[in-house]
Amino acid sequence: MINPWKTYDGPEKEIHSVSTYCLAFKKGTWIGGEAYLKKIEENKKPLDQRIGRYFDRAITLLEPDEERERQVALQFKHFCQNGLGELLASLPEYEKLKETDYICLYLGEPQVSLPDYEQVNNRYLRDKLFNTEQENTTPDAEDRVYGTSNFFNGYGDKKPFLLHQTAPFGTNAARNPAASGISSRISDADARWLNDFRLLADRNQRILPNPLPVFVDADELNREVVAIFNEDPALLPGYREIMERLVSGGHDLNNYYLLFYQQREVKDFDYVSRFDIRLRDEQQDTNSWRVQDLFGINQTLKCETVFDLQTQVLKVVFSNALVQEQKSGAWAYKYFDDIDPKYCSATTFRLVMQYRKAWYDFVYKSRRQAITPAAWRDILLSGLRDDVAATDKYAGYRAKQKLNIYLSLNHLFDSNNVNFTGHFMPTYLPELRDSLGRLLADDAADQHLATDEDYAFAAGQLIYYLLYQSKTEDKTNELLEPFLQKTNDALFKDALAQTIRRYKHAISFGNRRFRKLAEEVLGYEARKTPKELLAFILCGYFSPSGLFAKKTEKPEDAAAESQASETNETEA
Repeated sequence: MINPWKTYDGPEKEIHSVSTYCLAFKKGTWIGGEAYLKKIEENKKPLDQRIGRYFDRAITLLEPDEERERQVALQFKHFCQNGLGELLASLPEYEKLKETDYICLYLGEPQVSLPDYEQVNNRYLRDKLFNTEQENTTPDAEDRVYGTSNFFNGYGDKKPFLLHQTAPFGTNAARNPAASGISSRISDADARWLNDFRLLADRNQRILPNPLPVFVDADELNREVVAIFNEDPALLPGYREIMERLVSGGHDLNNYYLLFYQQREVKDFDYVSRFDIRLRDEQQDTNSWRVQDLFGINQTLKCETVFDLQTQVLKVVFSNALVQEQKSGAWAYKYFDDIDPKYCSATTFRLVMQYRKAWYDFVYKSRRQAITPAAWRDILLSGLRDDVAATDKYAGYRAKQKLNIYLSLNHLFDSNNVNFTGHFMPTYLPELRDSLGRLLADDAADQHLATDEDYAFAAGQLIYYLLYQSKTEDKTNELLEPFLQKTNDALFKDALAQTIRRYKHAISFGNRRFRKLAEEVLGYEARKTPKELLAFILCGYFSPSGLFAKKTEKPEDAAAESQASETNETEA
């Protein structure tokens, strides 16, 4: 059957075959089964009493002159009505079946042959492959029938609010005036192709690459896609391998449809005018996107293609929830899969669900505009705050990974660097560090914070130094989170002042650098809010601390701070 609404056993829908030569049903609907007994309790006809009605409807598929076939079908009907129960009871294998297992009976040779089955099935499909027979056109000169598509489409004839009330549809109104309210139809041949595709794809989830490029007016390219996919049945290359092979073969990848079919659903079917596999950084004049190591984690990334970006960057950005490297070495991409929120944080789950379609379009359809500056900021800053709030020992490393990515690639999504108040961070971050160094130098009496960015960076440094004074054995960055929640500068400074009072006993009275930094930060009047300066606060917090640098104050303080510096470097 095509679906339960197109059987010959309506309204019960328990016989799922649709042929004069076949009978198929689940064990639970047969004599003694749970569904069978329920029918008896409800005073309804059980399946064995409806077999005659089923065959009477199926026999209508035969033509009037096919008398031999009709007699064969009647004999099969008689056997199923009178001898099937005894046959099943005699089979030891029958008792081993579960209630949901199918029992399928086929009438074999010499009574009928495979062409007989095909002929009957073709007649069933010609009528039933459309949504409804009521809107079918009469056969044209080529014996083609046109109707409403049943491929992932419904028909709302029983729901007036789904119908067009005023649209002038109906190109076939002259041939079928009753069908003039239909906007479009497909041929019975196309309906058959769609049904064959559905049956094929549903048998094996890996029978097609996901997604699958279908090139328009390019049979040679389509044949090459099939050849690449079938080269090694054990590997079954995916979209990445196919497109990389086509690019290496000198093909321009444009003008194709992209199909993503998964779990009996068309997840995506869209036109791609041009696919650009390469990543070029025009501002840096490089043929790759590069993530610099700005926070001392000994990791740099180089992405030459969108697929490198997917496995190297998106894996980190979404904390392994969207792109996963499995133990086998294979990659799993969760663009359309169900994601269990218990295996990731609430923030990560929200980011994946909100932005994964945009990233899918970015990677697979070259829609670079899909990721806006605001989206890029939300993804990275939300992920950073999530790592800051985490308590595991790797949270700080993950935060620095995301900061490296955020600062290094921002200009590629945000051409004017609006997210960083117009600054190109790979070069501006060293300037912030140098500026802080000059501020804390021994001869820096006349040096002061000059910009909001300097202030936010210095505040991040001060926060780290204060929280470092905590006597907690297992220090985490979780203590930073309350500062990041402040909505205005006054509340932010109040939190700083309270933290200074909390840890003042642990800070040397002769620590000139600390006094200088605290005075400058608490005395600066920022024009921007802490939220607008959040990225700079984080940069200051995760940068090497200028307060642990070598200094010329009291010898006893120098020894203590030298030890603290070594600890800080180890943590970094």
